[in-house]
Amino acid sequence: MVPVSTLSLTQSAAPWRPPRSGPMFGGAAVVIGYSAGRIAPVLLTDLIWTGASVRGFNLFFEPPARIAEAYGEVFSLAQRQAISPPIDRVAPLEDAVAALKYLIEGRPFGKVVLSVGASQ
Repeated sequence: MVPVSTLSLTQSAAPWRPPRSGPMFGGAAVVIGYSAGRIAPVLLTDLIWTGASVRGFNLFFEPPARIAEAYGEVFSLAQRQAISPPIDRVAPLEDAVAALKYLIEGRPFGKVVLSVGASQ
């Protein structure tokens, strides 16, 4: 499978469009999670005419060893600062209820992080 895009399908109001030529022609966009929303503007004709596809992925359908391997790789990338997950907001642990409500109702683009201890 060739990745088509590293952007979220729901990251912008404009429809996601796969490339019409080049090495990613006929590739696939793999959707992991839906924190930006459950509705993605994808034009079906673009998928048909480019041979591209959209696939859903749920890590927890994988065997436990594969899950551990995936987490190990993600943590390694983060530790080397090769990736940096977007953080929408940081809230103290005491505000966990409000943070969860925001996570559910506010549809943040990025993580909602709870801080613990003196580093707040």
